[in-house]
Amino acid sequence: MNILEFHIPEEILVALSLLILILVLGRIFWKPVMKVIEERQSGIDAALKSAEDSKNFAAELDKKYENQSAELDKLIAEKTKTANDNAQSEFNRIIDEAKDRAKHIVASAEAKAVKEHQKMLHDAQDEIVTLAMTAAGKVVQTSMDTETNREIVRNFLTQQDAEKGVSNV
Repeated sequence: MNILEFHIPEEILVALSLLILILVLGRIFWKPVMKVIEERQSGIDAALKSAEDSKNFAAELDKKYENQSAELDKLIAEKTKTANDNAQSEFNRIIDEAKDRAKHIVASAEAKAVKEHQKMLHDAQDEIVTLAMTAAGKVVQTSMDTETNREIVRNFLTQQDAEKGVSNV
């Protein structure tokens, strides 16, 4: 072996080449790659923060919705109760008005019935007076014999009943 001839094993040469390549690439590409990785990391962090903010905002909106929903339910219940109370009041008013009108109609009908009854009594009395006057006139025109007067009244009543369609038994 010659001193000048220096023999390096192939594995060491490959390892040295690889080390040099890593140093050169690290010097040239390390900063840009790390910059891209940092930018990518900051984008991911921003997206995560935005997602967290959106989640918090959605939770706040959900709470507001629940509060408003509860308030609306309460308001609906109050309005429904008020409407039911108003409807009941109107129902009662209409029923009372109908009862008053019915009482007025009944009172009016009763008054008419009383007047009709009084008119019928008056007409009957007029008819009786007329019959009595007619009978008395016929009695006076003839002799004053009581048997004759009775016969005249009987004949007169029979004649009146026949004219009105009433049979005298």
